[in-house]
Amino acid sequence: MAEKRSVRGPFRPGAGSPPPYLAGREDEQALFLDLLTDLGNGIPPPADVVLHGPRGNGKTSLLAWLEEEAASRSRLDVVLLAPSQCRTEEALAGRLLSASWWKRLSPAESSGKDLTWRPGDGPAPAADEVLTARASRRPLLLVLDEAHTLASAVGDSLLNASQMVRRRQPFLLVLAGTPGLRRHLGRMGASFWSRSQAVPIGRLDSDDSAAAIERPLQEEGVGLDREARDRIVGESHGYPYFLQLWGQVVWQRLRNVVGPARRVTRAVVDAARPDFDSQKDFYFQDAPSSSESIGFRRRGPLRRPFAPNRSWTTRGCSGPSTAGSGRRLLEERSSRPSRPSSPWVTSGGHEGPSAGNPGSPA
Repeated sequence: MAEKRSVRGPFRPGAGSPPPYLAGREDEQALFLDLLTDLGNGIPPPADVVLHGPRGNGKTSLLAWLEEEAASRSRLDVVLLAPSQCRTEEALAGRLLSASWWKRLSPAESSGKDLTWRPGDGPAPAADEVLTARASRRPLLLVLDEAHTLASAVGDSLLNASQMVRRRQPFLLVLAGTPGLRRHLGRMGASFWSRSQAVPIGRLDSDDSAAAIERPLQEEGVGLDREARDRIVGESHGYPYFLQLWGQVVWQRLRNVVGPARRVTRAVVDAARPDFDSQKDFYFQDAPSSSESIGFRRRGPLRRPFAPNRSWTTRGCSGPSTAGSGRRLLEERSSRPSRPSSPWVTSGGHEGPSAGNPGSPA
């Protein structure tokens, strides 16, 4: 089947829409690939994963890649949830042991197990029983995005259950959210969450930012002048969302152009800037403090730029295919001493406003 192509071009500035090229996340991808491989082999991970970073840094896009990668492995069971879908423990049980899930099971999978609860059978079983029931059929990956809004009672139950289930079943819990996620989890009763594997997501460096724009255009046969590329990279400040937004607005300017003239020049960038500014202002409209919380002013330079996300970088790593690279990175990070607190360094060790900074997201 031919690949579907949007008339609006390859770029995807949206809430978690996968970009045409996921630039600069090779190390995080390597870690997740290692964890998925172990999970598929029946080996539970040593800890949950907490993915955190400011808005616009591509957390949900990375989760979309993770979900697609895990779903391509037939041995894995993948569940992606939002906090709004599991506001209570009963709602969580209903999602994980839904009627549709029971119908998908083979006769062998649906029989001979301890738990046979279905929605409507009465009070929901405890979270550890629910997770065990599902993970006992196939290795389970459970992903919760926007976890900084997760109900505390559900989060506490889920974190405690995860620790217990991982002792006997192949199960991986991934929580993703803003920098406030760490503070939110800290208020829950499961104190051992702090031993989870923290994966901070920050800005892209200039090379990765350029690749995020250049590669999709090249694949579409569109040229990109160096000055135009540098302007887009400079004005995006390394934020994946704004790179995708720039890509979309310059694409629209060239939509009806054919032949050698189909090229992004400085003039095209200048002509597209009002469209970019309009969309950027709309992005911040409902949350005026968001531009400060990610260090990005609507017009003009950063107040105090975040450093590019290089806390996971190892020189010479060729990307996800590097055998065991994600596992080594996990071990290296867990052995590093904690960094001193700073108003511009989160407890996870990546750049961004701390909880005490007025611009910090919830």
